[in-house]
Amino acid sequence: MLTEVFPESVHVSQLFSTVLCNLVFGELIQAKRDMGTDKKQLENNKRVIDFDSTGYFDSYIAKTYYKTASMISLGCRGVGVLMDFNNVEAHRSLFNFGAHLGIAFQIHDDILDFTQSEAQLGKPAFNDLKEGIVTAPIIYGLLEQQHRDRYVVDGCDLLSN
Repeated sequence: MLTEVFPESVHVSQLFSTVLCNLVFGELIQAKRDMGTDKKQLENNKRVIDFDSTGYFDSYIAKTYYKTASMISLGCRGVGVLMDFNNVEAHRSLFNFGAHLGIAFQIHDDILDFTQSEAQLGKPAFNDLKEGIVTAPIIYGLLEQQHRDRYVVDGCDLLSN
């Protein structure tokens, strides 16, 4: 069907196919990450001091790219194909612009989930949190708490020596 709409470009069909594959891959990243949470971090009612912030944030960005930003980045690249830009650098620039825009869009959406009402959002507030999906505001909150806990732990250790 897509090749009927865009007969001059099979490449556009390939872009649509890639978007679908990326969406599924992003869902798998999210499911694996959320199922792989280390329960030992929470034993004995201790605060989460051993949170792997870099790994978790990298996973969040990867998931965000595959589930959201890839649609925008590949759509931008598709504009280059349809406009018959024969310059590889132009395609790359359009793709990169779309990827950055898509990630920024998703982080903004995640923040709105915590700062806006259900009426303003047009969907249930805190929905990701209710579904157990950890988003940027939660990651940043955990990082801040981790920093504070380390400061207190390190400060207590210094005072006891």
